[in-house]
Amino acid sequence: MQLIQGQIVAIMPPNFTDQWGNQYQDVTVRTAQGDIVGQKASKTALTENDVGAQVEWNIEVKQNQRNQNYNKFTKPQDPQYGSQNRATRPQRAAQGTNVSRSRDYDAENRGKVRTQFIKAAIIAGTLNCKCYDDILTLTEFAMTGIDPAKAKPQYRPNPEYVGENPPPPVDSEIPF
Repeated sequence: MQLIQGQIVAIMPPNFTDQWGNQYQDVTVRTAQGDIVGQKASKTALTENDVGAQVEWNIEVKQNQRNQNYNKFTKPQDPQYGSQNRATRPQRAAQGTNVSRSRDYDAENRGKVRTQFIKAAIIAGTLNCKCYDDILTLTEFAMTGIDPAKAKPQYRPNPEYVGENPPPPVDSEIPF
């Protein structure tokens, strides 16, 4: 494996996508030694906008299924992650893709606005934070929009619950 530095001069559209979603495409890189054509795999394909970009890639000669040699471009690996095993990759793919939750931008923005109103009221002196509990209450209000002091409890405690080790019954409480 050899490290090359150069400028992308040509990019071909992806010609193959593997089972992990990597798109393979031919890329020509101009180096001090001349132009090198190789294959680059990535989740997002390179586009015409990437032509002219400076790159620093590893190059390795590989052999395809028809026993033809080709140059494979890869990004240099961070030494911090060098000990990771590539054999775990198919296992991750078999587990399925992560389902990303869509962000609720309206809720985020409402929380930001509430935070700024709280901040303005503290600066103006109309809202006093006397203890840590006040800060927790204001934080809860800013995050959810619900004032914990006025919120209904989510559950009702059982008034007859006596804990894990109840006292033994008194003789008058025994029904027989």
